[in-house]
Amino acid sequence: MDTGTEFHWDVLEKIRDQEGGEGIFPVARGQYCSFAFAGEYDDYFGTPVNKIKSGLLVQTVHSLDACNPETNLVITDCQNVQAAILLGKGPYPEEGQAHIAGYTPSLIGHHLAPEGPLELSKIDNVSDLRAQASEIGLRSYDESEFEEFYEYRLGNDSIDAFCGCKLYYPDSPGAKL
Repeated sequence: MDTGTEFHWDVLEKIRDQEGGEGIFPVARGQYCSFAFAGEYDDYFGTPVNKIKSGLLVQTVHSLDACNPETNLVITDCQNVQAAILLGKGPYPEEGQAHIAGYTPSLIGHHLAPEGPLELSKIDNVSDLRAQASEIGLRSYDESEFEEFYEYRLGNDSIDAFCGCKLYYPDSPGAKL
């Protein structure tokens, strides 16, 4: 008899299923290309897509990993059919400052204006943003590396970096993908 206290190995096996690569839940897709439960462990969530300027879009993607939370940006250029993931970095405690051992957040917010040096409204394309990010020590990946970086798999757990193009710029080349 199951008293509710037994460990459910079937659930653990589903979570750790490397062959299927999908988490327990299919990706839930919301308004304006938002999503939840993406990735192998269902821990990636995306905000609604926003316009930066004509043809350029941004979406914030959060990972709910307890020890290594992430907040990254997906930047999409609908006219030039380019997209990139801009990774957050830190904030890390200064030497001698109290901190939790093993907790290493990678957050993007403090790198963006007005607090940080990156001004999204002043970029003209994905390549410009990647170059600016590199100058201040941030990593980025192009759309060909999305699956590897985010552990996205084909099928229910994939996301469409060009979803916002279909929504905001339906006649753009990016909307045709």
